[in-house]
Amino acid sequence: SEIDCTNFYKDKTLSRLDLFLSNREDSYKKSHIVNGVETEGIDNLISDFDWDSIINGKPTKIFHGDLQFDNVIYGNDRNFYLLDWRQDFNGGDVGDVYYDLAKMYGGILMSYKLIKFRKVYEQWLFDYGYDLLKVKKITSLIFLNMAPLHEKEFGDMLFFKSKKMLQNDK
Repeated sequence: SEIDCTNFYKDKTLSRLDLFLSNREDSYKKSHIVNGVETEGIDNLISDFDWDSIINGKPTKIFHGDLQFDNVIYGNDRNFYLLDWRQDFNGGDVGDVYYDLAKMYGGILMSYKLIKFRKVYEQWLFDYGYDLLKVKKITSLIFLNMAPLHEKEFGDMLFFKSKKMLQNDK
């Protein structure tokens, strides 16, 4: 329902934003340049956000609630299977299929699992006596070497990631 979506999207977002900002310095509220894009302060971005455009979702009783790649397996029978279903959406039995679609899209844009794994991996390298700086330097070269082998956008991302890593290693 519309009330469930308002609670789930708007109220939850505002609450989580307050929690995030309560643990950060005031500069997080200001405008920034993010990857070359000038952004307004978060208060302006949130107050200008068109909540109505997402509140009227596509209600369905068949929703996953946490649709991400970690919760999808491909079976030997060539079918996809979903794991770890949520039992409700904001306390109700009707969910918003757009939430599932957005969770999956987020995983396409950024691998949550790999980001979480990074610290564990770095600690493992340290614990076993490997040189993290050397690993990072070689990784920057791998990205640079891969850049010309891919489509423009992905190649550009690899190139600029390599440049940033090389700059940080100076």
